[in-house]
Amino acid sequence: MAPYELARRTGPAGLALLLAGCVALTDFDRRGKSDAGQSDAGAPEPDAHLRDAHVPDDSGTDAGPNLCEGVVCHESACSTATCDPATGACITRNEGGACDDESICSWNDECGNGECAGIVTDCDPGTLTFAAAGGTPSTGGPASSRANARDVHCPDGEVIIGARLGAVPASATAYAHQISQLEFTCGRVEAVETGVGWVLQITPSSVLPRRGKYGRASTGPEQSIQCPPGQVVTGHEIGQTGPNHVAELTLRCAPLALHTDARQGFSVVVGDTNPADRAGAPAEVITTRTGAVDCPAGSVARGVRIYADEVVDVLGLRCGVPTPHPITTAPLQGTSDGALHQDDCPPSYLPVGLVFYPTGDAEDQ
Repeated sequence: MAPYELARRTGPAGLALLLAGCVALTDFDRRGKSDAGQSDAGAPEPDAHLRDAHVPDDSGTDAGPNLCEGVVCHESACSTATCDPATGACITRNEGGACDDESICSWNDECGNGECAGIVTDCDPGTLTFAAAGGTPSTGGPASSRANARDVHCPDGEVIIGARLGAVPASATAYAHQISQLEFTCGRVEAVETGVGWVLQITPSSVLPRRGKYGRASTGPEQSIQCPPGQVVTGHEIGQTGPNHVAELTLRCAPLALHTDARQGFSVVVGDTNPADRAGAPAEVITTRTGAVDCPAGSVARGVRIYADEVVDVLGLRCGVPTPHPITTAPLQGTSDGALHQDDCPPSYLPVGLVFYPTGDAEDQ
C-alpha cells in the first residue's frame, strides 16, 4: 500500500474500519502510544499535503560527479561505444577473442582491455637484396661480338631505371645513326614506413660506366630515357639499320609493390611489363627490331651485358629477384648460463611452441 493511502478493511461482524493514514513506527513510544498528535476519539481526515505527498527518489543524490563526462567511446572489435558510468571507461567486449590491429608487424591479434594487439615481430624490410635470376639473351651484332660482351651491375640494393645515349649523326661517313655511347642509370629501392604500412620508394642513384667511344670527345647529342616513377627496367627491345650494331633502344618497365603479411613476411610483387621510352635513330631508318626481350618472371634488371667498340654492338640485361629482409619471429630463449640469445626461424616459418629442458639435461632429451 502506498504511503498515506486511505483504505477500507472489513473487521469482525462486518464492521467496516477506515484507516486514517499511515505513520512511521518511530512515531510510537515503547508503550504503544502514538506521538503523531492524533486522538482516539476520531479519525481526522489526513492533511492534503500528506495525501498528495511524493516520496523523493534519493538514489542518485550521492552518486558524485559524472565519470563519463568527456569520455568518447568508439565501436570496434574489442570495445563498444558505451561508457560505464561507474568507472568512466568504455565497455569492452570480445575479451581474449580474435581481432585485427591492422599492423603487418604483429600476429595472433586478440582483444585485451578494449584494445586489439598481437605479438610484435621485427618487420622492417630493410634494404632489398636481389637474388641472381639469369638474364635476357644478348641481342645485336654477330656471334663474335656477343662473345666479347661483359657484365656490369648496379650497386647492391639498386636496379636499372633509365639510360642515356648518344647517336652518330646521319651526316657521318661511318656508323651513321648507330648508338655511339651508352650508359645506364641505377635507382635505389627502399622500403619506407608511411604510418599505415610500408611502400617501396625508388630514387635515382648510381650511373654505370659509359660504353662506346665514337665521338666521346665531342659534345654530340645525348638522349635520356627513363621508366615512369615507381617503375624499373624489366626488359628491352633494340632496333637496327644493319646486322652489326644497335641503332635504337626501347626500355620496358614494370611497377614494384611491397606485399606485407605478418605471418609470411615481406615480398616484392613485380607488375606487368610494358614498353616505356625509346631513343636512338629516327624510326624511319630502323629496318629490324628484335622484339621484346624480358627478364624472367618476378625479376628485374640489375645490370647489363654489353659489348661496344666504336659503337654499341651487343646488349642484354642481367636480372635479379628483389628480396626484402625476412621478418624475425623467433622468441628469446634461455641458455644454461642464464643468458639470453635470439634464435631466428627459417624464412617463411613461425614458432609454434617452446620446449623447456632442465639445465644440464638437454642432451638426454
